[in-house]
Amino acid sequence: MLKVKNSKAFIIAIMLRYNDKEELQQASADYILNDQDEMVKILGEL
Repeated sequence: MLKVKNSKAFIIAIMLRYNDKEELQQASADYILNDQDEMVKILGEL
């Protein structure tokens, strides 16, 4: 994820059954979504 941050891109992480919010925060996610339907909302705000 560090390479993504260095490229000035943003990271969207979606919570799945095998990861948790803390893990995604530690990976420096800019957005943490509960499900993929929230992706549409985030992309609409860009």
